[in-house]
Amino acid sequence: MRALALISGLTVVAVACGNKSDDAGMADGTPPVPDADDSDDIEAEIVEPPDGDYLADDDGSAPPELNEAALTATINEAIAGSMEVHGGPVVAAYSEALAGMDSGCPTWGVDNGTPFWFDSCTSGTGTTFNGYGYHTEYDGYDDGDIVWNGMALYTVAELETPDGAVFRGAGGAGFMHGVNRDGLDVWSSYVQPGFAYDGAAAEGTWLADALDPEMSWYALRDPSGEGAASILSGAAQVADGPVAAIVFDQVLMIDAAWDSSCPIEPSGSISVLDNEGHWIDLYFHGPKWDGTPTPEDLCDGCGEAWFAGTYLGEACFDFSPLTTWSDYSFAE
Repeated sequence: MRALALISGLTVVAVACGNKSDDAGMADGTPPVPDADDSDDIEAEIVEPPDGDYLADDDGSAPPELNEAALTATINEAIAGSMEVHGGPVVAAYSEALAGMDSGCPTWGVDNGTPFWFDSCTSGTGTTFNGYGYHTEYDGYDDGDIVWNGMALYTVAELETPDGAVFRGAGGAGFMHGVNRDGLDVWSSYVQPGFAYDGAAAEGTWLADALDPEMSWYALRDPSGEGAASILSGAAQVADGPVAAIVFDQVLMIDAAWDSSCPIEPSGSISVLDNEGHWIDLYFHGPKWDGTPTPEDLCDGCGEAWFAGTYLGEACFDFSPLTTWSDYSFAE
């Protein structure tokens, strides 16, 4: 996978831990099943970009030429790796480094029920602590809808273990797995920029690749493996090629086992920044949580590309990794 480093200055829509959706259609724990007959009454049309000030910021330059091949290759790589960019490696690295504490270092307190440490010290085990960190562990925590396990943390700190491994944190991260009242597996993940670690817990993860992600996603899966959905938001900077950055905005996939009206295409949008400084926005037609079916003519895995209000054409992608849970070790 092409190396990705996530942009720290972009706004990412976080998915709230412990809530499937605010939409009534998710109240039973599964995506709503659209009526296939309804799609016959919907006219296929190109998705117009939403109103926004950026549409008026055209500097008069000619629209960029849409390089469909470059977009497809780059975004497919980003899609394939996106579900592996989660808060789990940060949680594991933080826990590994924090294990070097003792009764005298670091100093601990409690803030509104959340434990935190703050200090500049070296423990008896030889671990050095500088800064502070908050964390909450969930072990069978029942929020009334989902029983959660995992950890959420926020830290601005540097910890060095006796063997020289260094953990650095300057933000928040969390990785949670749960089971909802309908027996579905649920995952919630977020990670902000500012984390690094070169110890054992980072091996084989994006931390070992020195990435700096900002990514949030939420997912549901039937434990039988028949039925899954995920929603992804985040921003990725591409190390090479004609595309400099990618932004996922509420990219929602619902697979065929849950009777999605378009299991090969999400709803939401993806924006890319090319190396000439042009932002190109791609809008997709997949079903949303409210069950609105996708017209058959628009279910093709392709998105309409726009630049400053000018329609550029289509580009098509492989979104199957967003519902292919057999590919992810954390889902075993």
